Formats: sequence, C-alpha cells, structure tokens
Amino acid sequence: MAVNLISEPDAVVPVGNCIEYELELDDPGTGSITKILGYQVWVGGNAVTDVERIQYTGEPEKIDISREVRAYLATTKQQPDVQILGTQDTAFTVDFYIKYGEISFDSDTCDTTVNLSSTSSTRTAINAAFQWYEDFSGLDAGEVVALSSRPLRNTVAADQTDWLWFFRKSGSGSVYVLTEEYGPGGLLASFSYDWVSAGAHLLGIGPANYSLSPALEDGVTYYKLKVYDAVPLGTPVYEYTFIIKPICSPYVNGNELYWLEPQGGYASLSFDNVRIGGSVSSGSYYLGRPCGDTPANAGINGGVRRINSKGFKRYQLNTQIPYVENVDRWLDGLFASQETFLRFKLPTGVNTLARFTIADGEYQVISNGPEQADDITINVIGDLHLPTNVLQ
Repeated sequence: MAVNLISEPDAVVPVGNCIEYELELDDPGTGSITKILGYQVWVGGNAVTDVERIQYTGEPEKIDISREVRAYLATTKQQPDVQILGTQDTAFTVDFYIKYGEISFDSDTCDTTVNLSSTSSTRTAINAAFQWYEDFSGLDAGEVVALSSRPLRNTVAADQTDWLWFFRKSGSGSVYVLTEEYGPGGLLASFSYDWVSAGAHLLGIGPANYSLSPALEDGVTYYKLKVYDAVPLGTPVYEYTFIIKPICSPYVNGNELYWLEPQGGYASLSFDNVRIGGSVSSGSYYLGRPCGDTPANAGINGGVRRINSKGFKRYQLNTQIPYVENVDRWLDGLFASQETFLRFKLPTGVNTLARFTIADGEYQVISNGPEQADDITINVIGDLHLPTNVLQ
C-alpha cells in the first residue's frame, strides 16, 4: 500500500499558471492504524514548508504549490541606460519538487509515523503568468520563447531604454540573435550577430541601452532584431522591428515608464507629453493655547500643527503611436501591472528607477480611415513615490 503520484507538472512551468500535482492514497489503514496523505515542498534544494497533511477521502487529491514556489522567483530589475548583452537572469528560474508518502497514527500507542519516502521529478518554474489565450507549451518543448507580449513592430524614442527577456529549456540548444540597422531609404547600414546559452536571458534593445556591437550608428532610422533557434540561420522564430522617433518631450526626466509584463520581462514606453503636478498627505493635531502665553505669542505657539506631511509628484503621461497587431494586449499588461517604474534623473545626472503607482489611465484606437494606418493614444496618470522629506 502506498501513495501514488498520478500526475505532475511539465518539466518547465510558469509559476502563474498553476503548479499542480495529483496524489492518491490507496490505503486508509485498518484497526488501530489510521493513514493520511503527506507531502512537503522543496525549492532550490531546500524544504520550504512543513509536512502538509490531507485526510483520506478515497479520491485523488490535487495540490497546487504555486504560492510556495512563487516566493523564490523574481525578475531582476535593470537600471536605465546600462547595456545588457545576453545576461542570464538567475533569479528568474528555480527548481522544485515534492516529497510525499504516508503518515500513520496508531490510536493504541498514540504514535505518529511520517514516511515521505517518495520524491517527484525535479521541475523548473519561471517567473511568468501567461494569459488564457496564450500557448506556452513551447517552454517545455524546448522552443525559444520571448517573455513579452510586445508587438513585432515597435516605435521607440531615440533616448529610450528597453529590454527583452528570452527563455529556452536547458539542453535544448542556444538562442541566436541577429540585428540589422537601416538608414534612410531602407539601406542596410550594418549588422551584428551573437548568441546566448539556454535558460533565461535578457538583451538591451532600446537605443539608449542597445547591447549588440556595433552600437547604433548615426543616421539609423530603424533596426531589426531577429531571433533564431539554430544555426545555420533559417527562418527567425521572432523578428522585431524598432522604428526610431525623435525625442519630442522636453521632460526627459520622467517621460519613460517601465512595467513588469505578465510573461515575466520588463518593457518600456516613452511618452511625448508630460504634465507634472503635486499631491500631498498629512495629519494634524490641536495644540490649543499654551498657559501663560502672551497674546502676541499665542498665534505662534498654539493652534493646529501639521504632522506626518508628505509631498508626492503626480504625472500625467500621454503619447500616440501607430496601431499594430497585439499592441492593445501589450498595453493591457501595463495597466494591470503591479510593478511600474518611472525613469528618474538623480542630481548627479545618472538615471535610475523610481517606483510609480498608476492611479488612472486608458488607451484608445483612432481610426484614420481606409487609406491610412490607425493610431493608438495612451494616457497614464500616476504618482511618483519619492516623498519629499520635511523637518517635523
């Protein structure tokens, strides 16, 4: 008699899409012996839970350990303007398994015996949550998977920082990247080629952190990023086009928004129009009129005092870009993201990330008629969470 492992997750699974096992205890025990099902979650080679217990029901039991595994995953944040070439994001993946078996209780002796003698196969979780309409079977199949829903055709500012995360299952091969730079008239100006090994990797793909050599040359109007799964290079798995637009916003400090996509990577969007205001939060308490104060000092020492005051910057961001396929799904991820940041320039002139909370926003598709391409406008309102320090 034993606990049977009926099913387990794929070899590679996104943590946001359920990590489920199905176990069955085939013997409830007899006489004074009562048996229940037990299991324990192991992540990164360490036990991360106590022994979990499930009473015998006579039916297979499904357990989802996504919550336990998610605590050990992250997408590594990158600073703006820093060139990233095929850097492996080791925090993005983690191995896990469960130990399972019987827990027996003897009512005659009051002894409990825990016997987790079986171990499931080691699996890999990645820090991603694919949408219901997305097929992520390529992760387990060893395909090259872009961890983004960005459209294949993108408009980027000349000073924009951006990244692209890729994943390929260990043992499935490498990821090969070819970039082509084009000048006026669509003439090929230069090209470069590189590759990265299996696992989770990221590339700097924005004009400000372009990671492949040579760097973007003067006069380049657009560039292409072609991703392959084998050499010699055949048909690309992905082919992204990035059209460079001039820097239109006078607010280079705060015109670029970064967010964590559901698929696990960070993306960015540059806004042409920025309006900056302020918001405030504070409390107060009543001092009254201190005893013995002269009328001249009563207004200074008494009354209401303001406490715990904090000032925040409120940003209204707006831009308009060409409408292309899937751009709306990409923007859905922006408005739903719980990890959003604004590019912020320090007094030293170095750009960094500042946490940004979206309070409101929308996007709208503008139809320009049958003879012209459509556009999409994006509006975002939010607060920069860098409170102004004050003397209390």
